[in-house]
Amino acid sequence: MGNSNRPKVGVSSCLLGHLVRYDGREKLHPAINLLSSQFELIALCPEVGVGLSVPRPPVQLVKLNRGLSALGVENREIDVTDLLKGYLQSQLHIISSLSGMILKTRSPSCGINTTPLFDLNGEESGYGSGLFAAGIQQQFPSLPLADEEMLEEQLQRDTFFQEVRHYHARNS
Repeated sequence: MGNSNRPKVGVSSCLLGHLVRYDGREKLHPAINLLSSQFELIALCPEVGVGLSVPRPPVQLVKLNRGLSALGVENREIDVTDLLKGYLQSQLHIISSLSGMILKTRSPSCGINTTPLFDLNGEESGYGSGLFAAGIQQQFPSLPLADEEMLEEQLQRDTFFQEVRHYHARNS
């Protein structure tokens, strides 16, 4: 099978070893790099994609009356909510060509139901999806999504790969 026939899978850039995280450290996930023989991997990073620096002040999801916001941990004046939501819109052409996505767990951008939610006082109040992941879940509800921790379990990994292949076959 030629490269153009392989399903495209979006991957959080940090999981591919790109130095894009808020702390400038890498989070390379070796098993994900091995997927390049089966899938065409497309690196995506909402924070760097909207022009945030590396390193940068950390943000967390804060539950406000108007919904979730990505606010600075130490400085609540930092608000990157609209930037992160705008990134999804700017990448719709790429995301619509994907057959699946592997996102960074617990990330305020990319976590899939694993991201800690906080109140304005900094108290943890539950879990949700990061702003980028939530937008994908809303706009592409049938797109297979996984995080790196899901892929560590053989059955979940095999199920995800099968879902990606089926999605690709239906949408090619």
